[in-house]
Amino acid sequence: MYTEKRIYQYKGLLNVKKSCILKEDILPKDDTLPWLFLVMDKKGKRRFTFFYVIEQPTESFYEKPFNILMSFIMDGMGEIIELYQTYDVWRGEEFIGNVKITKLL
Repeated sequence: MYTEKRIYQYKGLLNVKKSCILKEDILPKDDTLPWLFLVMDKKGKRRFTFFYVIEQPTESFYEKPFNILMSFIMDGMGEIIELYQTYDVWRGEEFIGNVKITKLL
C-alpha cells in the first residue's frame, strides 16, 4: 500500500467533513484513499499531494479534529509549509476541510 515504508515529515491536525462520494456509514479510519490535497490558495490551483496516516484511528471522526502523520510527494516542502499554519484540504475537486501543520518530524 502507499502508506507502508513511507517516511512522514510532519504531524498535523486534520478536520474534514465526509466526502460526498463516501457511503454514509464510513468513518475516517475506513477511508481507503491514503492521500489528499493541501491547497494554498482559495481557488484550489496551488495544491500539493500528501499521504497521511491517522495516529489514533478509533478516535477519529468527521468534523472533529484528529492527529495525522503527513508525507508530501514533492521534495522541498519545508521551504513552502509553515508550522502552525492551517491549510485547506481537498479530495479531488471537492473541498472537505483543513489541516493545521503542528510539528516537523
